[in-house]
Amino acid sequence: MQQNRQADTGLARLPTEFVDRLTKPFAQFLRIEAASGTVLVAALFLSNSPIGTFFLNTWESRVGFQIGSLESPFP
Repeated sequence: MQQNRQADTGLARLPTEFVDRLTKPFAQFLRIEAASGTVLVAALFLSNSPIGTFFLNTWESRVGFQIGSLESPFP
């Protein structure tokens, strides 16, 4: 009985139509691309706005850890 429940939950996650099997991965890809496009537009807006120099200085600032003479910079 336990095995039937596990099999049913696995089948419930599958798309019901053949077209859904083709379109769902494509739709997910477009959502990911749209999110990255939004980040790109925001970066372009910030760099061309009046606070562009602050944005550029923040973007080019070096970040790292230093303990005594041991240093670990992040590029």
